[in-house]
Amino acid sequence: MQDAPGRTATDAAHVLGHFIRHRAPRTRGPDDPGTDPLPSEPAADVQAALTALTRPESRTRVDERERLDLRGLHLAGAQLPHADLTHANLAGATLTGANLWEATLARADLSRATSAGANLYGATFERTLLLRTTLTTHLNQEALADALMYETTVVPDQ
Repeated sequence: MQDAPGRTATDAAHVLGHFIRHRAPRTRGPDDPGTDPLPSEPAADVQAALTALTRPESRTRVDERERLDLRGLHLAGAQLPHADLTHANLAGATLTGANLWEATLARADLSRATSAGANLYGATFERTLLLRTTLTTHLNQEALADALMYETTVVPDQ
């Protein structure tokens, strides 16, 4: 994606997003405990796709209308320091134990996302949507000053 010209980078982003949505498990709700435990980290190929897709230098080549759709995915333990998740849809996603250190979450949707133990320290939340979200995480709470919050609880990670 980083070296691809214009439309090719956007097409690559579209394919990687599709791959992640079909390979990562879905988040389970309290009414659907499932029979198999969900993994504590993404599969290696999903992690590689997430890394490639969210690198800031890669995102600059992608058409800004191409939104990253990761809603409802189980992404516990994902390693995405410095990730560019601008406009990403992470509604209902599980980010338990994820490393999003200094990630850009501007205008992202984290409504009903689960983030217990996630590292969001240094992350930016400019106009980030946090509806009915509980953030149990390591983060600089001042960063939430520009977030759009409703029924949001912030519990500092101990």
